[in-house]
Amino acid sequence: DFKYTRICTGGRDCINTGGLVVRLSEKLTLNANLGIGFADEGLSIADSHESGITIDTSQAPASTVVAITTSKVSGTYGVGEMFDLNVEFSDQVFLSGDLPVLRLNTNSEAVYHTGNETDTLVFRYILTSMNSIQRLDWSLYPESDSAIGCSEECVMENANEVAVDTTFRDADGNNGNILVEPLLPDITLDPSPPQIVTVETDTTASPYCHPLCSYAVGEEVRISVTFDKPVVVTGEQIYLAMDVTDDITDNSNRAFFLPEESSPLQLKFLYTVGPNHTSHGKGLAYVCDDSNCGLRLSQAATIKRASTTPTVDANLVLPPLPDHGVSIDESNLIIVDTAGLPTVTSVSSSTPNGQYSPGDIIEIAVLFNKSVVVIGQPFL
Repeated sequence: DFKYTRICTGGRDCINTGGLVVRLSEKLTLNANLGIGFADEGLSIADSHESGITIDTSQAPASTVVAITTSKVSGTYGVGEMFDLNVEFSDQVFLSGDLPVLRLNTNSEAVYHTGNETDTLVFRYILTSMNSIQRLDWSLYPESDSAIGCSEECVMENANEVAVDTTFRDADGNNGNILVEPLLPDITLDPSPPQIVTVETDTTASPYCHPLCSYAVGEEVRISVTFDKPVVVTGEQIYLAMDVTDDITDNSNRAFFLPEESSPLQLKFLYTVGPNHTSHGKGLAYVCDDSNCGLRLSQAATIKRASTTPTVDANLVLPPLPDHGVSIDESNLIIVDTAGLPTVTSVSSSTPNGQYSPGDIIEIAVLFNKSVVVIGQPFL
């Protein structure tokens, strides 16, 4: 009526290399007497003809493929992205000789990375510029029911030295049942470079509207450059040239990159109105001509498609300019006008003509040709 367990000492070949059978308890210390009650007294239970127990590993079942997973989340990935694909088996897998590979529907293979002597082999795949697929998944080899490639020099066995069954589909040709579920989550591979889709600002029209609602020297406008795919930026010497000067050597027209305010899909730039800047009565716009119509980078700066190993340069060509420039819409035109200093155009009073005594108030209006801000208490 006692239960016993066997203490194996031979690792993978435990059954064939001997061990102990002891009484099952918290501390496995009491050896079992396997000779009692059997005709072949003194023999081990496995060797007793009357025990009815036979140990034979020659017919041990093979380990099989259970599932394929990845830690990547659903989404679209670009060149240089690295994927670790986890192939789970029903038991430990022991590798020797050549290493196996995993065939993918990109017509390429993921190479073995790690997992020997565990129940999960990890295959690594890095997207190249040649691969494009709507949904990444494993793929059977031609004339095969498996997606795992193992050469003649490649050995995949379980702990009983039985070859691993790498079947993904019942052996019934194309009509066989699929035994392994498709790879989840949904992963799209797109090697194309990111490109700019919009350049705009949510800054509203200037509140100083005399005679135009314009921005003056020192005022700031934040501009967003949005890409269709995530990007990664190295260096900070990146700028957007604004169309506010006639002198091409004047660098004061630059809107500079703000890394701390940017995200992978949207880069932020800051334009500060400088002396003699003007948008010529139109909405603030960026420079876009035959010689250059794109973001400007120094030699030390790059903008690439975001990935595990950023490789593909982003397309930095700017989109065609709308009539209202970088403003979101025509009702919020960003007009820049710094021509000349504000000057007095008239001095008048709305107080009626007449005689006034000490203590009476006479209001006098001084009109300027541009909006001004008063600091302190000026007097007339």
